[in-house]
Amino acid sequence: MEYIIQWGTMALQDAIDFCILMIQTTSAIQQFSNGIVADPGNIPGVGGPIDVAIITPDKGFIWINRKKLKIGEVEKDFD
Repeated sequence: MEYIIQWGTMALQDAIDFCILMIQTTSAIQQFSNGIVADPGNIPGVGGPIDVAIITPDKGFIWINRKKLKIGEVEKDFD
């Protein structure tokens, strides 16, 4: 089955939701796989918190969701 995605008319929030869905789907399927046909036995390459950013013509690059980096209890915010 192949879906027809309306990329040209997709609202920005729908695009964000779609990207998160694709990352979560990839992460979930890797949990049950043993690599891919071209590279069997490979380990999963995704997981954990999802960082999301958008790029708009007006405002440029904007973080929507971004994890904080930390060492032990010390968090660093790079904004």
